[in-house]
Amino acid sequence: MVAINFPDSPTNGQEHAGYVWDATNNVWNRLPTLPALDLVNFSAVAPSNPQDGQFWFDTTVGKMYVYYNDGSSSQWVSAIGGLASQTGTTGQVLTYDGTEWVADDPSGQILQFVSTTKTDTFSTTSTSYVDVTGLSVSITPSSTSSKIFVMVQTNVGGDSSSYSAIQLVRDSTAINIGDASEPRTQASYMSYNGGTTDGENYYGAANVHLSILDSPATTSTLTYKVQAKTNTSNIKINSSGADAGNSIYGRMASTITLMEVAG
Repeated sequence: MVAINFPDSPTNGQEHAGYVWDATNNVWNRLPTLPALDLVNFSAVAPSNPQDGQFWFDTTVGKMYVYYNDGSSSQWVSAIGGLASQTGTTGQVLTYDGTEWVADDPSGQILQFVSTTKTDTFSTTSTSYVDVTGLSVSITPSSTSSKIFVMVQTNVGGDSSSYSAIQLVRDSTAINIGDASEPRTQASYMSYNGGTTDGENYYGAANVHLSILDSPATTSTLTYKVQAKTNTSNIKINSSGADAGNSIYGRMASTITLMEVAG
């Protein structure tokens, strides 16, 4: 394949290396008398009156095409497969179908993955939801059609004769919670810690798993986090309610993970 160095400022009708300059369309067109098809036409628009096998380098997008007849029609075909008129989308990939490379549908593909792990403890006596320190993570969606798959694994302990509640929040909006029904508490997870000190979450902790496929419809940075509250005494994260200095009490870890899913 031979590249042609065309004049920088041609005049209409000027011929050069078997091509003629079309000032109306700003393109070098091949002369019908040119026998060789291995010369490359460099221009921002496709040459007019192309011949099968003719090459064109699109200087606008920096891609090479060849004029191809498939038996029923002729068209400019990309050097890596597909028509010159094809357009793509963010995250789109090419898949070989056994004959050519074709555009794959990006829907459902994982575009990015972020996660954070909390290994220290947290406790609060707040009767209103407060942020659990260290159990949050941010993500910036690449498209408004993307969905965010949120997964939370945490450990919740609490004092006896109290309840422990946590909720999942996107920025300042609670998500994955039940419908409002006063005076009941809306939560992503809630437990009662028992009427005496032998309550399950007093000596131990509940291992809680939350997940939701969220549709934020934005490309702005989002922060997903866990909030906690109780009605009295303490709610604790990554430890039991009692949390005494004894080997029967534990220290746990919590994680929050986000995956952007192409829409």
